[in-house]
Amino acid sequence: MEPIRATDVVWPPYRHYATRVASVALAGLLLAILTPYGLLRPSLAPVIWLPSGLALAAILVGGWSYWPAALGGAVGALLLPGMSIQSAMPLALALFLEPLIAAGLLHLLGCRDWRTAGLRGYLLLILAAAVIAAAITAYAASISFAEHNAWTEWWMGSSLGLAFVTPCILGLLCHRGSPSPTSQLHALLYAVVFAVIHYLVFFVRLGGDEEPLPVGFLVFPLMIWCALRFGVTATSIALLGSLLLAHAGDIRGTGFFGQIADEAQALYFWLYYAMLGLSSMTLAVLIDGDRTIRRELVDSRQQLLDRESLLRAIYDASSVAIFLVDRQGHLNHVNQHMAEMFRWPAAELSGTEYVSLVHPDERNEARQRTLRLLASPEDQRIDLERLYQRRDGSSFWGHLSGGHLRDAAGNMIGLIGVIADISDRKEAESKIRHMAQYDHLTDLPNRALLHDRITQTLAAARRYDRRFALLFVDLDNFKPVNDIHGHEMGDLLLREVATRLLANVRAADTVARHGGDEFVVLATEIVDEAEVRALAEKLLAVVGAPYRIRGTELAITLSIGIAIYPRDGEDIDSLLRRADAAMYQAKHDGRNRVVMPG
Repeated sequence: MEPIRATDVVWPPYRHYATRVASVALAGLLLAILTPYGLLRPSLAPVIWLPSGLALAAILVGGWSYWPAALGGAVGALLLPGMSIQSAMPLALALFLEPLIAAGLLHLLGCRDWRTAGLRGYLLLILAAAVIAAAITAYAASISFAEHNAWTEWWMGSSLGLAFVTPCILGLLCHRGSPSPTSQLHALLYAVVFAVIHYLVFFVRLGGDEEPLPVGFLVFPLMIWCALRFGVTATSIALLGSLLLAHAGDIRGTGFFGQIADEAQALYFWLYYAMLGLSSMTLAVLIDGDRTIRRELVDSRQQLLDRESLLRAIYDASSVAIFLVDRQGHLNHVNQHMAEMFRWPAAELSGTEYVSLVHPDERNEARQRTLRLLASPEDQRIDLERLYQRRDGSSFWGHLSGGHLRDAAGNMIGLIGVIADISDRKEAESKIRHMAQYDHLTDLPNRALLHDRITQTLAAARRYDRRFALLFVDLDNFKPVNDIHGHEMGDLLLREVATRLLANVRAADTVARHGGDEFVVLATEIVDEAEVRALAEKLLAVVGAPYRIRGTELAITLSIGIAIYPRDGEDIDSLLRRADAAMYQAKHDGRNRVVMPG
């Protein structure tokens, strides 16, 4: 058997298992010894056998390891007056087994904690303990005693002990929290009324000896009041106290049970408290269950409100845009950062089509992807970079992540998305790419980018049987400019040369800085050699014209070497090598001229 959780139990201030078990066993022994002085009838059958209820409570709280707790009541049975040890042995054995059998039956019936099982748990406790287990003791009593009514009276006494004492002890051990001042005053008022009614019912013969009044019914509304107001623990304590007070009046021969003949009094007594206990405890269990449900509902609702408030705070304080899309593809929830990101009021964003926020260049693709996601029954994740458009028409890059949104039942109700503005990252990446592919001084393509563009042009020329040319351009007499006017003036001159070169070639052509004072022009889709030579002569005239930089006039000339595909080579290295050689031939021939391979 699994014991009740230790956090649910308020144990006495003992630390060790052995001390606890010994304490319970000793308490059971004392209760068994005290029973003959107030709870035994002439037939030696107790009105209520207290030790069994105590032992069952100990086993339910501590688990099977607390089985020695049942020894106290069993040993006490051997000390009952008027019985020899030999005749009392079957009864003692039965009293030892009684709480163990009750606990085992509760375990088999699936009730490991009757307090949390509600009315079903309490009824199972009555069935397993007060009905079945008590019958074992009653059978042993019929063997130990000669009286014909020993079986019935022992069964009634054991059943009341298990049904009243066990809930009382469990309630006390597992009670948590302190009552409020109002509850304490209410409890004090109830105690006063309890004492007055029990005095009137069980210790005074109202109406006289001739025709006493039937005042026993007064206890029923008293217990109902306790069940409605104080719950299971208080009701079980009140029932046990009422039973003991009623028996005290019975012994004195006064009150309600003092007027019943001895031979019938035990049965009436048992029926009275069986009905009183079953009705009031059932009501108390139902009321406690209802209060527990209400309290859990209130707590759950408060937890939901707190969680919703926390999620709303996170939702609105997030540094990314968060949005929900319904089954029709429209926004139904957006956070504040999304409104700020798109420069739209949040109220106006709700209800708009999500894809309307995507840049027109990517809108069709975004619409198709969104429709596919909404139509897909399987969960899919979104993770991509997309260009968006703000309300003012400006655009920005966003990283979109998200997926399907489902309700508590698992039904797909739309999509959830998160957008992070990555414009700064995109700009940084663009700058890095530009720095890797462009010359930092002239902002012309560098060798790497020139090589890539020649590769693409070469592939197209091979496929479509086209021709293109490479013009290798070198500045004549550039070194004297640096020596005389300084490197800063030389850098400015290189920038001006780059500007003139770009201004005098076609948009489809490429001008690249090859290094130092060398440039390469990639002329695509040329018709014949004459066209290339005309372009080179034009560059000699325009780029070689004088420059005025910071008030200083500078004069340079160009030496240009030309290589044409496929005449001068069919791969990049061959073409560059032939153009470079032609350029050096131009310098050798006197500079300021154009040379094509012979």
